[in-house]
Amino acid sequence: MLSKILDGAIVLTRATHGTIGLVVDLAEGPVIRTVATYNMPDGELGAEMASGVGLAGCVLKEDRTIRLDRYGDLDYPTLPELAEHSVLGVPIRWGEKMIGFFGIGAAASHHFNEWDAETLELLASMRQSPFTTQIYLRQANRRWGNFVYYMPQVSVSVWLATWMK
Repeated sequence: MLSKILDGAIVLTRATHGTIGLVVDLAEGPVIRTVATYNMPDGELGAEMASGVGLAGCVLKEDRTIRLDRYGDLDYPTLPELAEHSVLGVPIRWGEKMIGFFGIGAAASHHFNEWDAETLELLASMRQSPFTTQIYLRQANRRWGNFVYYMPQVSVSVWLATWMK
């Protein structure tokens, strides 16, 4: 389901690459764990980014939207092969709490603008939207089992189809 939402964001923003990650609290501190990818290098699915590392870690550290014309300008980029790509990273929130990350990228000839940032922010921050509900329930699923995971899938599909019209 998250992959379908990512696919829609890619189309809306004319991006060529993308990820969705969840905040995971580890003993060493929170990280972003990638749970959905679009056209990303092998090994990105399941990758974990600590605070300040890569675009996801930068958004985690700054707790705000990050838009750069060059991914390689990050302090600690993790994918040197995408250094010349334009990138946009947005925190996903449940109320005020950051629970995930939305990141997209495109070849250097494409630069993300304010409309792109606002589009991802709208998708990622709608309080108790089916999207954030899906992420929240996916996290809860790890604790309480599959029964909390399947309920919102129909509502997410209906909400996304309506939103994209």
